Amino acid sequence: MCIGDFLKQVMGVNMKVEKRIYCHEYGKWSDPGFHAIIFVHEVRGDKINTIYSAIGSSWPNPYKPSNPSLKLDKAYAAIKSGTYRFRFRNDAHNSQPGFDLSVIDGEFNGDIPTISPNPNQNGQMHADHVDIHGGNKVDWEGSGACQTIDPYFWLEFISFFTQDETGLYILNRNIEVVS
Repeated sequence: MCIGDFLKQVMGVNMKVEKRIYCHEYGKWSDPGFHAIIFVHEVRGDKINTIYSAIGSSWPNPYKPSNPSLKLDKAYAAIKSGTYRFRFRNDAHNSQPGFDLSVIDGEFNGDIPTISPNPNQNGQMHADHVDIHGGNKVDWEGSGACQTIDPYFWLEFISFFTQDETGLYILNRNIEVVS
């Protein structure tokens, strides 16, 4: 019998491991590139261990590539800071590896609240099909509302997750306005 089974049986201790992705955004939407620090934490009971860190972005692209005159909230909507659920899948983002997001009690790929009306959702205050995925280039997020990880870190970042693994995504920003 392993020690984990022993503790569960004798002491009633739950040794379940949960992963959390924590994003702290330091940049503004108009800042090019990646300005967030992303941590992957393993949570075992009341112990939290950081197992990986990377840089990324919680902001969408600063303008729409098909129409560069549409900038910031005229092109996209950014999701609100908060706590969401994630599910890792090998085909979550355009048939590539990524993480589907949902509100805590919602469906994956459902509505996520935004900080401004979403021009891609008829001005509604939400975005759907929001994922965490690898960024396109080091100076271009490649996102319409998704959260992105700098492409340099992406493959190692996803190596810590297994198919259909779920956990919490916690987003915090220093500045949460269209700027």
